[in-house]
Amino acid sequence: MNPVHLALCYLWEKRASAFLVMGACAFFFVVTELYHAPMELAIYTSMMLVSGASVAFFVGLYRFCATYKDLHVLLRQSTASLQQMPAPRGLLDKEWQQLVYAVDAVRRSTVERSEAAVRDAQEYYTLWAHQIKTPLAAMQLLAQENETDTKDLFLSELFQTQQYVDMVMNYQRMASITRDLCVCKVDVDAVVNSAVGRVRPMLLGRPDIMLDVQATGLCVVSDTKWLGVVVEQLLTNAVKYTRHGFVRIYACDDTLVVEDSGIGIAPDELPRVFDRGYTGLNGRSQRHSSGLGLYLCRQITHKLGHGLWLESEQGKGTRVFLSFPKVAMMLE
Repeated sequence: MNPVHLALCYLWEKRASAFLVMGACAFFFVVTELYHAPMELAIYTSMMLVSGASVAFFVGLYRFCATYKDLHVLLRQSTASLQQMPAPRGLLDKEWQQLVYAVDAVRRSTVERSEAAVRDAQEYYTLWAHQIKTPLAAMQLLAQENETDTKDLFLSELFQTQQYVDMVMNYQRMASITRDLCVCKVDVDAVVNSAVGRVRPMLLGRPDIMLDVQATGLCVVSDTKWLGVVVEQLLTNAVKYTRHGFVRIYACDDTLVVEDSGIGIAPDELPRVFDRGYTGLNGRSQRHSSGLGLYLCRQITHKLGHGLWLESEQGKGTRVFLSFPKVAMMLE
């Protein structure tokens, strides 16, 4: 913006003061005429007033131009800090700057959350892409074998590949899970049986593991699909970390329990098992561990209003509890 335009803009902002000065000069001439005083007095007084107003105008114009340049530079520098803004010249300027600071704080918070979400997604997809290579490579090798005894291994690897694909889809849907929920009365036994059917390929070729599914008789308020995702993940973990013994599913009051006689979890790792990406010692020893299964389960159950916790003893097994609060059972 050129200097003339800036001067006109500033004059327009100070138009009230300009009219006041002109009105004062006119008043002096009227009073002089009414009292038949020497006209030189009115002229001298008006000149003094106009001179003082002119000095004030040019000083204000200088400060106005300097402030405009500073703000224009800040506007062009998208990374500029608000701390570089010109100092306020009055109460209103100060209030306007406080408003700008408040809006900028909200903007920065939104940007930080967005950047964090993008980083989390990038980390997850990188990890997922790395993990998916293992079962794919195993299936390629098994596909080259003609022996029938490799069929069970092939189906097991195929199931785990499907699980990784389902996991990445569920992770993507987590941001909008509330729009995807269809809350209704759910037969827990039907959900469990469906999850068991999907997990059975992991048990092929593993006769040392007994799967014991007991009827629960539970009918809860939940979402069939997302509850099935949780139950399937809990069963998958139980089978994955059990070398021999049993995997048992049963109900205790209004709580679904998934128990196994697997390798268990160290006491110092228990508080972190629901953290995103945490695999622990057991997970690091397993080539099919991404550290996201229990994290997704915790996020889903939180959205559904269910409780989820576990108990474990290293070398003796783990029990995972999925509770359905009674207050939710009363909903229609």
